[in-house]
This record gives sequence, structure tokens and C-alpha cells, in this order.
Amino acid sequence: MLGGEQHSGWLPEGATAPAATPVRDVAFNIEIHFDGSGYVLQFTSEAGDIAGDTWHQTLEDAERAASEDFGVRNDHWQTVG
Repeated sequence: MLGGEQHSGWLPEGATAPAATPVRDVAFNIEIHFDGSGYVLQFTSEAGDIAGDTWHQTLEDAERAASEDFGVRNDHWQTVG
């Protein structure tokens, strides 16, 4: 799920705080690629409107980030190629 963040910036005295960002369920396609010196954890929403990546020195670090950020368990990984 994405969203649900509360406003955290400055507001003038007496101003009404904006509503939290909308919450929505998002399914991601997640891959880990070796780039020659480390591992890139790449994620793309199935709708294609959200994408990004992070770089990690080891495969274990990339898998840990996928677990912490997206809930991917070790038994979910498949080797492709």
C-alpha cells in the first residue's frame, strides 16, 4: 500500500491541515540485477506509473531491502535467464 502520509510542513496559524495522501494498494514487479559491481533492486508498478531502483553492494543487501520495503520473502524469488 502507498499513501497515508500526514502533512509535515509548516502551516500558518489557524490554517487547516491538509488531508493525508490517499491510500491505495499497488502491485509491484520486483527484480534484482547484477550491474558488474553491485546489485540493482528494480521495482515497477503493474500499472507502470511508479518505478524506481536502489543499488546494493551485495545480493543479500538487495534481498533484505526487498523484504523490508516490499515484504518479499526469500522463497518468492525466481531465477530467470
